[in-house]
Amino acid sequence: MVPSQTMLSEKATLSGTISDSLDSAPRRRITLTEQFWVDSYQFLLSRGYRLRPRYHTSWVPSWGNGSPIRQRSEDFFASYAPHALDGRCLKDNRKVVLKRVKGKELEILRHLDALRSDARNRTIPILDYIPFPGTEWTFVVMPYGRPFNSPPFHCRDEFVDAMRQYIEGLQFIHEHNIVHFDVAPQNMLTEECRLIPRGSHWSHPDSHSGHRGDFFSWKNRCSLRPALQYYYIDFGLSMHFPHRDSARMTGTLRTFPMIPELSLTVPYNPFYVDVFQLGLVMSRIIDVYPALEEFRPVAASLTRDDPHTRATLEGALQQLNSVHDGMLPLRRRRIWDKGTTRWKKVTRIVFGGQWGLPDH
Repeated sequence: MVPSQTMLSEKATLSGTISDSLDSAPRRRITLTEQFWVDSYQFLLSRGYRLRPRYHTSWVPSWGNGSPIRQRSEDFFASYAPHALDGRCLKDNRKVVLKRVKGKELEILRHLDALRSDARNRTIPILDYIPFPGTEWTFVVMPYGRPFNSPPFHCRDEFVDAMRQYIEGLQFIHEHNIVHFDVAPQNMLTEECRLIPRGSHWSHPDSHSGHRGDFFSWKNRCSLRPALQYYYIDFGLSMHFPHRDSARMTGTLRTFPMIPELSLTVPYNPFYVDVFQLGLVMSRIIDVYPALEEFRPVAASLTRDDPHTRATLEGALQQLNSVHDGMLPLRRRRIWDKGTTRWKKVTRIVFGGQWGLPDH
């Protein structure tokens, strides 16, 4: 069945309230945000992708008349992401994310994805494009990822590797005259399949099954070869300009409204804003890990008030590598995020995980 335009309405997909208009008992537990995916289930299945049981058109809650929490039912947990959901590729059972995009975002994703020969390309790979019949939307299929800073960094090498990839990735995007304009933690992912062998739940990424009380285990990034990959996602605010130097726009940002030049009336160069945003992300990670304080000058150089005196991405990369090169004996020494208790340290060292993860 092909969903109607009504099913695609922004009002329906953005709401997180429980639908009272659905007649059957199972459907009353589906949110309006999720209803789009229920209506898309058979279409996506016909294209080779299966959503979780919760979104099957004939879904019956697995917990029956019992308690979903006590029975640890995976299908109890709702998703409130309006445009994306996880699923499985039928061909290889690979866990993926399906996102519906259109217009400028789709054009930019196609353009950047065609440039995979450049090793600095840190935009999320697109595994498949699925046009949605009768609409202007296209489903893009991407590898399943997780927040880049979760689970916690184990050592300085891990932090530097992540920041190096993000600096190079932003360099690459800018060299193609594209501004991301939403460089923020929620749009910066790392691959999950090697980092979390048991996987995580879409609705609660700090658990394997969706239950926050689970013991959550992972591997240290520095133990993985080849190195873990980091990606930028969500190009919904991105723009292409003919020339970087003359690029101008107005507007503010929800995630980082404090960037000095942001204005609704005075035009500014958005490429400098991208640089500032990446510096803020780096600074906030340093705030969480006292042992990373040596890298504070790198973040500070990217977040100078005057856009014209901010470090270039090339300069920041050189500075990052210079600090890293000067601390050879400390690179692999374990670092701890603030607030880590002795018990959590023991469970991470001995068991490779902990019950629940801190919020970063």
